Amino acid sequence: MNKETLRDLLGSLSWRVFSAYVRELFSLRHAASGEDGVSITTADLSRPIGDGTFEQCFRRRLETCGFHAVFVHPLPIELLTDPRTAQLLDPVLTKKIEKYRRRSQRREASWYFPSMGGLAMDQLSIVSNAHGLSEAVYMNKVLPEFENLLERMEYLAVAEIGSVDSFVDLAPEDAATAFDSLIRKHKGGLDISLSEERVEVSEAVPGKYITSGAVGPDLDVYEPVFAHGVRHDVDAVVEFEHLLNSNPSERQIEAFLVAHYKEVFGFKYDRVETQLWLHVPELDIGRRSRRLDVFLRNSVENDWDLFEVKRPVRLTRTSRDVPALAAHVVSAIQQLRNYAAILSQNRVRELLRARGIHYCEPSLHLVVGRDPEVSTEQWRWIKATNGSQVKLLTYTNLLDEMKARVRYYSQTLATKDD
Repeated sequence: MNKETLRDLLGSLSWRVFSAYVRELFSLRHAASGEDGVSITTADLSRPIGDGTFEQCFRRRLETCGFHAVFVHPLPIELLTDPRTAQLLDPVLTKKIEKYRRRSQRREASWYFPSMGGLAMDQLSIVSNAHGLSEAVYMNKVLPEFENLLERMEYLAVAEIGSVDSFVDLAPEDAATAFDSLIRKHKGGLDISLSEERVEVSEAVPGKYITSGAVGPDLDVYEPVFAHGVRHDVDAVVEFEHLLNSNPSERQIEAFLVAHYKEVFGFKYDRVETQLWLHVPELDIGRRSRRLDVFLRNSVENDWDLFEVKRPVRLTRTSRDVPALAAHVVSAIQQLRNYAAILSQNRVRELLRARGIHYCEPSLHLVVGRDPEVSTEQWRWIKATNGSQVKLLTYTNLLDEMKARVRYYSQTLATKDD
C-alpha cells in the first residue's frame, strides 16, 4: 500500500475506528522501541477523563517511571487550514487536559520516591485525523497553541502533536502495520469504498440478522450469529434479583444493566453505549451538559433506544383518592423528553454520527420502581394518561421477563435433548 492510499484511508476513518487505530499504533510503536528492563502498560481513561483518551506507563524497574497521556481528537481540517479560524483546542479537549492535569497532581502528591523510583515529566499527545496539511501548520500554529495552553494551566509537561500526516510521513511501515492489525482485530465490520473521486471508511452495519446457523448463499458474508446461553441467563437472573433486594444505587443498577443488557432488555440489542455526554448546554433547557444513562442499538428496527435508569423507589402517590405518578417519576419523564429534544438537533446528530451512532428517532424508556401500590387497572390508566412518548419499565417487569426467557429456553433445550 502506497503512502497516499494509506493517508486517504486513515483520514477517512470514523471517530470510533480512528480511536481504535491510534491505540493500536501507539502500542506497536512503544513495544518496538521499548528498551530492556522497561515495562509498558496501557490504561483506558475514558471513564475519568473522557472518550478517546488513554495512558501509557513506562517503568524501568525501580529507577524511573513516566506517564504518557494520549487525547484522540478528530476535527474538521478546515479549522486548521484557514488562518482566520484555525483552532485546535475546543472547550471539550481543554477540559480533558485539565482533568488529566489534576489527576497527575494527585499522583505526584502521593508518590513515594524511595520505593517507587523517580517520577519523570508527563508527556501529552494530541492526535487528530487531519491529513494533507503542511508541516508549517503544525509547527507554527497547532503545537504552539498546545504549549501555550499548558503554560496557562501551569502544567509542566512535554507537548506532542500527532496526525495522519505525521504517522505516514515519519513511520509509514508502523502506520501500515497498525492499520492491518486494526482490520484483523476490529470486533465489528469495516466498510471500505475506493473510487477515483474519494476514499471512504466506516463501520459496517448489517441490514438483516439471523439467530443461528451458517450464512446461506443469498446473505452477505458479514452477518452476526446470536447464540443463547441458558446457564448464563440463570446466573444473571439470580444476580439481578439479589441486587434489587440490596437497596442498590443508580450507579450499581446501571453497571449491571450495561453488563447484561441483552439478558435484561432482549437479544434484539447488539450494541450499548453508556456515560455518553452531550456537551451542548446551549441546546439544553437548563443550559447544562447532559449524560445519557444507557443507549442501546435496536438491531431489528435499525435505530437506537434511550433508557434512563432510576432507583427502585415508590412509583405512585394518591391525591384525593386519585392515584398519580410520584413527583420524582414525573421529573424523570420530563428529563427524558428534554433528552429527546436535544437528540433531535442536527448538530447533536452529527456529533454522535462521528462516534458511529446513527439514529432516526430514539424511543424513550424510564426504568424505575417496583410494581406500583395500585390495582392493575389504575396502573394502566396512569400509564395511558402519561402519553406514549416515554415507556415506563419497572424492575419487576424486567425481572419477570428475564425469568420467562429462561423458562422458555430451558424447556426448548429439554425438548431437544428428549
